[in-house]
Amino acid sequence: MKNLLVYILLIFNVSFCEKTETIIDNSSIIGKWQPTYEVQNLQPDGTWSEWITINTFVAVPTYEFTKDGRFLQDGKVVETCCNPGSKYKLVGQKLTFEYVNAPDCKTVKCADANTKTIELLDRKNLILIESGDRIKNKYRRVQ
Repeated sequence: MKNLLVYILLIFNVSFCEKTETIIDNSSIIGKWQPTYEVQNLQPDGTWSEWITINTFVAVPTYEFTKDGRFLQDGKVVETCCNPGSKYKLVGQKLTFEYVNAPDCKTVKCADANTKTIELLDRKNLILIESGDRIKNKYRRVQ
């Protein structure tokens, strides 16, 4: 009976544990990140698909985060519709982007490109949740 009570209390305590948030050092994202062409898609039931390798004839850009808060794609500032702005800010796990010269996108419908969530960031790998929180993309550090 005593063991049963301990077991019930243990389950009760575990059920009230808070999810711990990964704390990311802002300087750890600085550098160039090359796409691996591995993606996961958000499924209708709210779970993520298995990682798949996409085959595309269009090159996915290399991302670069600079010390002075600039965001470059393939080494260039790209401020067009459906692309993130060229200035970034990292707070916790959220990356937000702002345009320096905002394009006129009134007639274009895009997923939110100016907000990304970092799921994983270490010395070699970066996993971003992108495209309005519907797609995960893997990147590898190249510099």
